Amino acid sequence: MKIPEFTLKFNADYIPMKANDLEAILLKKGIEIASHGRINWDACKNKSFFSSINDAAKFIAEKKGASVIFLSNQASIPIKTSNTNIAENLPDILDEDWDCWIIGGDWVLEKYHDDEKLRICFVENR
Repeated sequence: MKIPEFTLKFNADYIPMKANDLEAILLKKGIEIASHGRINWDACKNKSFFSSINDAAKFIAEKKGASVIFLSNQASIPIKTSNTNIAENLPDILDEDWDCWIIGGDWVLEKYHDDEKLRICFVENR
């Protein structure tokens, strides 16, 4: 497994392989996946986007707790770390791979290589 370089800057927990099925985690949260592997944004009822990485970092910094980072490279292991660490290192995290998903308690941030916007889908209470 590849450990992303940005994790050298902060403490992180590596998620066991059996718990790293991104699609299963998103589906469990009620978020549909499009056929090409990204979030089905038409099906996400409560969504928004950030016009800059700084805006996304501010949003994440305001959230308590930790989130999980998934990269599109299947050789990369998912990482769980504090939202403070994510916010402070967001540019490096997003530069690590073409696609990236950060899963928080009631939100999922997606950076997809065909889109310049950072999109966020808020999970409805289930």
